[in-house]
Amino acid sequence: MVMGGGVARSLCKKGGGDGSLDSGFYHVHIDTHFLRGNELCMEIMGRFQDYLVSLGFAEKCCLIGMSWGGFFSLRYAETFPAKVASIYLDAPVCNAADEGESISTDIRKREICERFGMSFEELKTSPLNPLNSIKVLVDARIPLMAVVGEEDTSVNIKTNFNIFEQRLLDLDGRITVIRRNFWGHHPHGLELDEVDKLVTFHCDALI
Repeated sequence: MVMGGGVARSLCKKGGGDGSLDSGFYHVHIDTHFLRGNELCMEIMGRFQDYLVSLGFAEKCCLIGMSWGGFFSLRYAETFPAKVASIYLDAPVCNAADEGESISTDIRKREICERFGMSFEELKTSPLNPLNSIKVLVDARIPLMAVVGEEDTSVNIKTNFNIFEQRLLDLDGRITVIRRNFWGHHPHGLELDEVDKLVTFHCDALI
């Protein structure tokens, strides 16, 4: 089972859609974007997965998180680590207290503060900020794969992914990273000759 953030893109060939479906995965999605990953959002997503398991789906899911979906995926895995087998991140939002300066960053910060009911300063140290609960992922031995663009101006990797990656590695976490030089926030996905790596990554996590 693949739970997707940015689901339409995750179903395309470059998001591993065709390959994962051919390998026996199901793609599922629930729209909780308006909650911006807050605690109610996690509760709804958790109940959704419980319902899917009751229908016969696997007890662990493989998460696909593109852009905002990366934030949701990290929040979900850190809230319910026993329910997650692996995480694929694509140009992910990782930091609830992003101090970067751009219009998209300012909007994102305001929305998170509103939905979480916290100030920006509170989010810097809150365990609900994915950057502050990375140890949960490491302790659960959840493998990650990520692709990021070095020139992403929508989700600056210096104030998001780079911090996440370094903290994860400092804790001996497991992650495979593909970095694109001269690449922005879009297009999402892998090159077609790399898609098999993503499918294999998810399959290996379930063994």
